[in-house]
Parts: sequence; structure tokens; C-alpha cells
Amino acid sequence: MSVQMLVAAGLALAVLLAALRIGLRRPMLLALQCVAAALLYFTLFPPAMKRDAGVLVIATAGATPAMLATNGPGATVLALPESPMLVDVARVPDLATALRRHPSDASLRIVGAGLGPRDIAAARGRAVVFAAVALPRGFVDISAPAQVTVGTMWTVSGRVNGVPAASIELIDPAGAVAARTRTDGRGSFSLAALSPVSGRMRYQLRVRDAKATLVESLALPLQAVPGSQPRVLMLAGGPGPELKYLRRWAMDAGVQLRTQVSLGGGLQLGDAPIAFNAATLQGLDLVVLDERAWRDLGDARRGMLREAMTNGLGVLLRITGPVSVADRAQLRGLGFTVSADTGPSTLVMATGMDGLPALARQPLRVASEDAQSLLRDAAGEPLALWRNV
Repeated sequence: MSVQMLVAAGLALAVLLAALRIGLRRPMLLALQCVAAALLYFTLFPPAMKRDAGVLVIATAGATPAMLATNGPGATVLALPESPMLVDVARVPDLATALRRHPSDASLRIVGAGLGPRDIAAARGRAVVFAAVALPRGFVDISAPAQVTVGTMWTVSGRVNGVPAASIELIDPAGAVAARTRTDGRGSFSLAALSPVSGRMRYQLRVRDAKATLVESLALPLQAVPGSQPRVLMLAGGPGPELKYLRRWAMDAGVQLRTQVSLGGGLQLGDAPIAFNAATLQGLDLVVLDERAWRDLGDARRGMLREAMTNGLGVLLRITGPVSVADRAQLRGLGFTVSADTGPSTLVMATGMDGLPALARQPLRVASEDAQSLLRDAAGEPLALWRNV
């Protein structure tokens, strides 16, 4: 039973007791007591007055007088600090203050760029209508790191508006194009780059339309700090073009690289020779070698390498040529199975105008039951496998 019902019952009982006490000779007094009781009840619990719920209009950054002119009659208009100066509009320090001053308004209408992190919590649980300001043409959202580590890849992503089929360019401090991509159907993009040196630098982010016309260019300040430099030893059984690109990658990535390339007959190219022993391997993070260098190590040094692997040394074996039966047996002892790839392959026939192919395919398949794939080709086949030994 509600409080109102209890009070009404108490008043009725009081009137009934008074009537029994004074009898029926004084009906006028009884009627007056009934009227007094009714008036007292409606004084304590006045009837609810039905009225239209109000609307609280909040002007945020970018709000214009034209956008505020569309408010209905009786709306209360207030402006947050980030909004522009508006005539005859009171300003409040935050949304929570506005709601405390106007608690009876049932709904919110946010006009402009929207609420910031300061005011999001105050708007929860309320009916909100958002009248957004028109987005500009060009970049409308950018997400990029302020600090990166030298030699590691970093990404910048975002979204552009009003530029269909836009191309995005990331320009490095030297003015060269470090990365380029196209936006998707929603205008979103993502670019990746690498900072080879430490220090403060200034990248540029550019958006071009379908005709390659520059639409907008934004500065992207970045702080590159030196990180830990992995110590890598690269062994090769012979010279090859890939070694040059591996050395360039190591230089850009900030890797401490030592290279030894065997020419046969005891001749070597690269850095000064170092002793291949347990102490040397303990001071390295990674050893990169091809199948010829693996074969030239011999059983004793392969045993030292295997022992160093169990102590945390990383080993990357590049298969660039034929693998002997003995090599396959040794790799099988490390958990990898190397077999001939006899599966069907799809080839694209060259025309008379095509040049010679730049790449050759090794008909080998490397597999392992508990290895993880580091890289896959377009068909989903693994190009590199990793296994913890």
C-alpha cells in the first residue's frame, strides 16, 4: 500500500470517529470536516501536472547559429567551452554542470563536433540526439605514434572524407615517398614505415584524388629512439644478390651484423673472421646461414650450434639450392621434414614481349608438426617455419 493510500485511510477514519462522537445532529460540521480532510490530502499530495518534456541543447566545437536555429520552442540552449562564441547563449564549464542546472529536461541535443572525453560519462543513460557538423574534405581521423623505436615498423592509419578513390602517401623527412596506399570504400587507410635513424623527424601525410591532385597535406612529427640492437652473424656458402639486400635490411633495422661469405679454398669475404665457438655463439642473438654454410660447418660446429640453440640462440636456415640426403636427415633431427614438392602448380605462360623471369622456384616442401608459419605465399603455403628446439 502506498503512502498516499495510508494517509487517505487515516483521514477517512478520523472523520468517521468525529462523526460518531458528535452524532448526526450536526451534519454541517461533518460536511465541513470532510471538505477539510480532502483539502488537506490534496495539499500534501497535489495531483501530477502533465507538461511537455524539455530539450536541453548543447553547443560543442563547430556549432553554428544556423544549426541552433532549428531547435523547437521551449528548448534550453547552452554552450560548452570548446564551442565558438554564440550570441545570447549561456556558457557552462561542462555537461554535468548543465544537467545540474536543468535537471527536468528529458533529452539532450548535441550540436557540432560532439562531446569530448570530459563529458561522455555525464551523457550516459539519457536520450541523446546528435546533430553533427559537416565533415571537411580531406583527413578527418588520424592515428599515429608520437614515438617509435629505430629499426621497427610503425603504422599510421586514419580516414578521409569527400575524396573517392583517394590515394594516401607517407613522405619521409628527405621528401621521398616511404609508403603509398589507396583508401577503401569507407575512406579508411593504413600505412607502415620504418625509421632508420634516431632523433626528431617530420613526416608528411598527403591525400590525392583520383586525378592525383593534392587535396590536403598534414605534418606528422615523430620521435625515433634507439632500441636494443640484435647481434646477428650471417654465414653464406657463396656470394649472391640476396646478401646485399640482407645487409641493407640490417642497416635500416639497426642490427649489429657480421657477415662471412665463403669463396672456397679458405678465402672469405665480409667482416673480419671470428672464432666459431661456444663463447662467440653466447654473445649472439641470431645466426643466419644458407644450406652450403650449414653443410660446411661440419658435425662438431653444428653440435655447438645445436647446443647454443637450446640456450636461446636463434638460427635462420635459408634454403637456396639443392638439399642433400644428409642435410635432410640433420634437419629431421631438428623437427623439420624436407621433401620434394610433387604437387600440381599453376603457371602463367610468358609472351614474346616478356623478359626473363627474375625468380626461380625450388621444388621443396618443408613441414613440421609443431612449427609455426612465419610467412605464407598467395596460395597459403608456408614460406618460412619457426620451431622451438
